[in-house]
Amino acid sequence: MAIKAILTECSELFWLDVVKSLEKKHGWEICYWTAGAGVAEAIKKEFPNTAFHYNMDAIRGIGSPDCAQFT
Repeated sequence: MAIKAILTECSELFWLDVVKSLEKKHGWEICYWTAGAGVAEAIKKEFPNTAFHYNMDAIRGIGSPDCAQFT
């Protein structure tokens, strides 16, 4: 059974390698990820099934288009 995880404020590129390792070695499934704009495209490319939310939008209560189906 996969471990479902939420990542917040993981805005550095090194997190991509960390998360890939957690998925591969431990079966983690990243469901939701907040991060800054500088890494957004890399996260979306590497983890297309993960709902992404810009961290400043999340702080301000602005919804993510990736989560629209939940409202």
